[in-house]
Amino acid sequence: MNKKLKIFFIILIIVSSLGLVYYYGTIFLCEISVKCKDCDQTSQSEKESKENKFYYGYYTCDVSEFNLKYNTEKIEIGNIWIEKVWRYNTDDCFSDDYNIKVINNHGYNIVVDFKKSADEFLFDFIPLINNIKDNTNGGIEDSRKTLRYRRLPQEIKLIVVERNPDMNFGWTKEIVSDTLTLKLIKYE
Repeated sequence: MNKKLKIFFIILIIVSSLGLVYYYGTIFLCEISVKCKDCDQTSQSEKESKENKFYYGYYTCDVSEFNLKYNTEKIEIGNIWIEKVWRYNTDDCFSDDYNIKVINNHGYNIVVDFKKSADEFLFDFIPLINNIKDNTNGGIEDSRKTLRYRRLPQEIKLIVVERNPDMNFGWTKEIVSDTLTLKLIKYE
């Protein structure tokens, strides 16, 4: 074999190897980057929800702001908006549909936007529907609480619970301090 042909085959093997490394590396990165396949998602903002056509309506609240009773903090209630539950289509990393957002029509996200005056979390909201506490919608983010339901309740009571100011108890013995009332307004 002449020298040029050997160089050609060496380059061909190197390029093929790089192609395989790229292909399998991309698959690996794709698989580890998708932490939760087809999990329900919530838009980052009401504006984004409207742009993606997930927006459904909103709730009104009987108060626009309140002060915590056992801690020094003022809470301002912002928009309380509703969108249809949606998810990313993440089944195939190489499909053109990979980043398509899909409405699953199996429920609604209710997002309660708020502003708080303290950096730490001194409160939480517990939903109460038809006088039954809903402990399935736990967790709160820095500036919003997201609730997820299959059907939209006409009215939701949000029980405001505060961290106990006695440091011996804190969140282990939280204190109920207020109740907010949300009323459904459907988007037309």
